[in-house]
Amino acid sequence: MSAAATCYGGSKPSYAVEWSTDCNSDGIVDYGQCHDGTLADFNGNNTPDCCERGESCVVGSYPVQWRLEDGGNGHWYGGMSTTTAISWTAARDRATSQGGHLATIGSRVEDDVVAALALTSAIWPSGDRYGPWLGGYQTSACSASYANWAWVTGEPWNYVSDAGFFDNSTRSAGQCDDYLHYIDHRRDWNDVREDGDLGVHGFMMEWDADCNQDNVVDYGQILLGQLADANNNGIPDVCQLPTCRDVDLFRDGAVNGADLGILLAQWGVANANTVSDINRDGRVDGSDLGTLLAFWGPCSN
Repeated sequence: MSAAATCYGGSKPSYAVEWSTDCNSDGIVDYGQCHDGTLADFNGNNTPDCCERGESCVVGSYPVQWRLEDGGNGHWYGGMSTTTAISWTAARDRATSQGGHLATIGSRVEDDVVAALALTSAIWPSGDRYGPWLGGYQTSACSASYANWAWVTGEPWNYVSDAGFFDNSTRSAGQCDDYLHYIDHRRDWNDVREDGDLGVHGFMMEWDADCNQDNVVDYGQILLGQLADANNNGIPDVCQLPTCRDVDLFRDGAVNGADLGILLAQWGVANANTVSDINRDGRVDGSDLGTLLAFWGPCSN
């Protein structure tokens, strides 16, 4: 099986490129799997990472970069599926907790990239009419169908899919269709109420943060092992270094015995009420103790 050829022409000599390698012998050309996220290719060389490492390849839903050399923006995109229905608000919060945001779309080309990822079976099974959430919403509830739309990032709402269905119909409990998702297993946009009428089982994410300002999206550097992310929250550890205020658990303006007592009392597995998990890795342990001792003394104003 061969991937579709890409042609280059115009006033310059033309040539065609063909990809046919199937390194894991699953009957599917690797190039397509690298670009639709069903196999990971975090270094962007069009060869599945599993093949380069000599490991078994597991088909799934992996993030994909829309690379600058491909005319993209350098951002990373991926889809998350959920076993139960998820609301738009919960999806937005889940995306934020993983260092990204719900995908925002500024052009037809970007729409094609995101939709291609969404349409993989791991994210959007072919039998599901309602597809994953996107980052669009109406700032004024129950507005006119095409009015007051915004993206979660605050970027301009300057593109609307040519395959969009915005009727803003009113549903039970007075809720209106104010939130954006894909529908009908195509690159079609639809507005629906915040709970997705309990039929949305996933969301599309985008990562574009560059907290260390090196002009490379942080998430890709994490995936490539170039930046550490010990707590797996999609944000490089170097960008989350604690301050004295973070370690002042007793909130008395100093790191002292009171803070040490709180940390020792919470030693072990962390939960939602644990303030001593300073590095947010899910445990209060020697790493947190070392950080606390490093800040011992008064906190500067």
